[in-house]
Amino acid sequence: MTRAVIEGICFGMRDSLTIIRELAVASIACWVTGGGAQSPFIRKMQADVYGVPAVRVNREEGPAYGAALLGAVGVKAFPDLAAACQHTLKRLAPSLPTSTSTALTTILTPISRPLPRASNASLRGS
Repeated sequence: MTRAVIEGICFGMRDSLTIIRELAVASIACWVTGGGAQSPFIRKMQADVYGVPAVRVNREEGPAYGAALLGAVGVKAFPDLAAACQHTLKRLAPSLPTSTSTALTTILTPISRPLPRASNASLRGS
């Protein structure tokens, strides 16, 4: 059951990554932070579902730290966000996707995508 919940979260995040990719933004890796990023199992699952390496960084407070970096760029402490990341973040060893697992998630995605909409409709009684 726990694995299913974590997979569901990963697939939800993959939907967001798909939107980013549809905007022609290339993704060669996904930086992960927080409690889940501490688990090699979860990082491996993320890499397989996203189809790119899941790379942990030397910061745990991802969203807050990202906001602080944006603020630092805003007050000209760094010339841009890339420079701010380069000066403050260190990439740790990546978890690499397994091509077989990534292929399976690619096959399953079109099947699973309509499910949330169908579930919401049934909850509303439509």
